[in-house]
Amino acid sequence: MTKRYLGPKEVLANDRIDLRITSGETVGIFGPNGAGTMTLVRQLMDLLRSAAGQISLITHDLVREPTVATEHVAYFAQGSTLSGT
Repeated sequence: MTKRYLGPKEVLANDRIDLRITSGETVGIFGPNGAGTMTLVRQLMDLLRSAAGQISLITHDLVREPTVATEHVAYFAQGSTLSGT
């Protein structure tokens, strides 16, 4: 997945992330402010569209079936709230 924020100063938030998680694994996504972790979580939860790439969960294409993620993915924020902006 790739995500660019366009504007006067383009920002490349995530560049060609390839994340493979097998059945039964638990994964945490951590990083400092500005590392793109929230952008990645928003992409996975279909709250933010990717600029390129695909997102699959189990056998589901999350671009075509975005509600599947909420059935299988949990989100726990440290301090901020998750929004679709």
